[in-house]
Amino acid sequence: DFPIFEAWDRALGPDAGKARAVRLKQGRLYVEVDSPVRQHGLTLRKRELLKKINAAFGGSAPVSDIIFRPGTPAISDDKHA
Repeated sequence: DFPIFEAWDRALGPDAGKARAVRLKQGRLYVEVDSPVRQHGLTLRKRELLKKINAAFGGSAPVSDIIFRPGTPAISDDKHA
């Protein structure tokens, strides 16, 4: 699952610390988002983000959906420990 989390961070860029990928289950990437406003914005970008993430895996599409939910993204640099 860690390569997926790294692909998420690269796809999101500087905002990755505010929306943290926490789990991949049955092709669904679960992401905790720091605010409802950011959650809405990411929902609007879902298709673009899916393309970027899956492109990192040669188009094999390991992620079929992204589920955004309220949460408290980790502040530490080692956010996937």
